[in-house]
Amino acid sequence: MSGQQGAPPASARVVVVGGGLAGLTAALTAAEQLAAANGTASGGANGSGVYEVDVLVVEKMPRLGGNSAKASSGMNALNPQGGDSEPLFSSDTLSSGGGASVPELVQRLVLALAAHHTVAPKHDSPAALSFLEAHGVALAGVTQLGGHSVPRTRTVTAGANVGWAIMSALSAAVKAHPRIRSGSEPAAGGAQQRPQVAVTSVQLAQSGSGAQSGSGAQSGSGAAGGPAAPSSAGAAAASSVRCGALVLATGGYAANRELLKRYAPEAADLATTNGPWAAGDALQLAEEAGAKLVGLQDVQVHPTGFVDPADPDSATKVHYTMGGVAINQQAQVLRASAPGSQQHHDQREGQRVTEVIGGLHAAGEVSGGVHGHNRLGGNSLLECVVYGRVAGLAAATAAAAAAQPATVASTSRI
Repeated sequence: MSGQQGAPPASARVVVVGGGLAGLTAALTAAEQLAAANGTASGGANGSGVYEVDVLVVEKMPRLGGNSAKASSGMNALNPQGGDSEPLFSSDTLSSGGGASVPELVQRLVLALAAHHTVAPKHDSPAALSFLEAHGVALAGVTQLGGHSVPRTRTVTAGANVGWAIMSALSAAVKAHPRIRSGSEPAAGGAQQRPQVAVTSVQLAQSGSGAQSGSGAQSGSGAAGGPAAPSSAGAAAASSVRCGALVLATGGYAANRELLKRYAPEAADLATTNGPWAAGDALQLAEEAGAKLVGLQDVQVHPTGFVDPADPDSATKVHYTMGGVAINQQAQVLRASAPGSQQHHDQREGQRVTEVIGGLHAAGEVSGGVHGHNRLGGNSLLECVVYGRVAGLAAATAAAAAAQPATVASTSRI
C-alpha cells in the first residue's frame, strides 16, 4: 500500500483525473467493465502485474461535482417521439458548431449507427439517458432550447437543478462502488476520506522499440495551467501512481485568465460562470505528453444568471470553452502530427487516421472537436456521459490488455 498517510495508492488499473460528470461516468463504466471481465479485485499486492485498486478518481477540489453540478438546462438525447431523427440532431449540432465540429465525433454523440459502431455496448445519446436512469437519475422533462429544431433536452421536473441531481446520484454510486477509490485508505471501521489531489505531469511508458506506448501522470503542489490550491499542511506531499490507462476529465479553462489571454484575448477580462477549478489543468499535461490541441480560441460567452463573486455586476460571462485535447470516436487522445509521419490514409474507410497516444484518453470539456465554434445547449452534459462511457470502457480494455503499467501519474495532496 502507499506509504504516506492519506496518499493515493501506488498503482491502479485505471486513473481518472477529474470528479465531474465525464470523470465519474468514466470511472463507473471502467469499474463495471472490469467487474464484467472478472478483472483483478482491489486490494491486490503491488507489483507482479497486480494493481492496488481497479479505478482511482483523482480530484483537486474538496468535493466531487465540478461545473457539472451547476448545470441548469438539461441533457440532450435523441427524441423520435417528438419528431427528432439522427440527421436532424446531427444537423443542429453541426450548424451550431459553424462547420468546425468533427462529424465523426458528432455522430457518436448523437447515435452510434450499426455500420460505424466499433465498441460495445452502444455509447450514444439514447444510451447516455439509459446510463443515468440506471443510476437513479430520472430526467422526465423534455424541453426545446435555442438552436434545436425539436424538443430533445431532458431535465428534472422537480427538486434541485438537473446538474445537482445527476452529480448527487453518480457521486453516491462512485463512493459505494467496491472497485473505485475516490478517497484515501479508510481507517479501521471508518469511511474513505477524500484528499484534494492535483496531477502535475503525465509520463508515458516506453515500448521495447523505445516508442512511447502508454501514459502516466504526476502531481504536485498545484495544477498545471492554473494556480495552486492552498494547502493546510504547507508543502504538498508528492507521489506517483502507476496505471494501465489514464482518463483526463478535468473540464475547461473558463476560469483561467492566463489561458484566455493566450487563446481568446477578447474574453480574458470578462467574468465567468465557472468555479475556480476550471483552470485547464490537463491542457499542458496532455501537450507535454505529445497530444494534439484543437479549437482553443473558441470560447462561449453569453448573458447568464450565474454570478461571478469576483465580478458580481457583470451580465456577460465566459461560460464554456469548446477547444481542448483532440480525441477520436474511442476517446483516445490524438498525437500532435509531425509532417509526413503522424497520419496515414486508410483505404478501407477513405479517411485520414491520426496516431493515438496509447493508454491516454479524454472526455468532457477538456476535449475538443465535438462542439466546433459554438456548443449547442444541452450537448455538454451529453458529451460528458457519451464520451465518459467510451473513455471508461476503452481505458479498462487497454489496462486489462497491458502487460505492464503504461502510465505513471504523479500526484500530490493540496
